[in-house]
Amino acid sequence: MSNQTNVATVRVGNVWTLPPVIEKLGLDARSLLGEVHLSRTDFEDPEGRIPYSAVDRLFARIVEKSGCQHVGLLSGMMLSDLGLPGFLLMNAPTVRAGLRDLVSSLQHNDGGGVATLNEQQGVAMLSYTVATSGITSVDQICDHSVAAGRATAC
Repeated sequence: MSNQTNVATVRVGNVWTLPPVIEKLGLDARSLLGEVHLSRTDFEDPEGRIPYSAVDRLFARIVEKSGCQHVGLLSGMMLSDLGLPGFLLMNAPTVRAGLRDLVSSLQHNDGGGVATLNEQQGVAMLSYTVATSGITSVDQICDHSVAAGRATAC
């Protein structure tokens, strides 16, 4: 029997904007990435995977060091490539179909959270919920995720 545990990971392409955001905030990206046991090379392959917990710690350190409370929005709005879910979204016949495709396929890129699409009385609401225990930067991660969905859809 294996003692391996499942560690939630996220596709690098979903968070590749974090190093540029760090630099735009006037911080040293190399140093900050090192504090959470990541490096610039971890962000080179958009199809690579990094631990969800490292992204959580990175958001926390960026907010702490910069004082910027909207890091998640900044990084999410800069994102233009969500891999397969983004491709499906951009090539869907309607916005509704695209958002449904995004929600149904996101688990292939993001093992730490769940996207949902609620439609009521002609209004659609896209949301993201962190589904991994021990995550502290829930607000930043959720902001990043929803902003990324919006940025990719436009």
